Amino acid sequence: MGDLDASCCHWNFLEWGLHREPFLFLVSQSLQERLRYLTVQTMKAMKTMKAKHAGMTASGAYSAVAETVGLKPKQVKDAMEALMTVAAKQLKSAGSFKLAGALNMKLKKKPARPAKKGVNPFTKEPCVFKAKPASQTVRALPMKKFKEMVN
Repeated sequence: MGDLDASCCHWNFLEWGLHREPFLFLVSQSLQERLRYLTVQTMKAMKTMKAKHAGMTASGAYSAVAETVGLKPKQVKDAMEALMTVAAKQLKSAGSFKLAGALNMKLKKKPARPAKKGVNPFTKEPCVFKAKPASQTVRALPMKKFKEMVN
């Protein structure tokens, strides 16, 4: 029993079915690596797609305007905040505001709704729908000048 014969060990592995395990392990390991690679590539592609469709950030817009006009981004930000303050005051008092001939903003007033009885569509049981208070929303409509710039 001193030296082990290689063929003896080989046959024992075949007999026990152990010859398949290392092979399956190698296959599954390579599949895992491929899946990991594909997952990473897919995630990178999704990030680039999101980056393309995300648009410009507010600070990026301030920087672009500052570069065009020749001001600092902080000055552009302050000017835009002041413009929004004027727009809000004008909307509250007059009900409309035109922004640089590009957007026409209107104040839309929704009246209050009283509570009413109804039927739950899922359970078919009678129920009471809550009352909603009056609210105001701003509606922005693009004007001709802005539409032509986009098209």
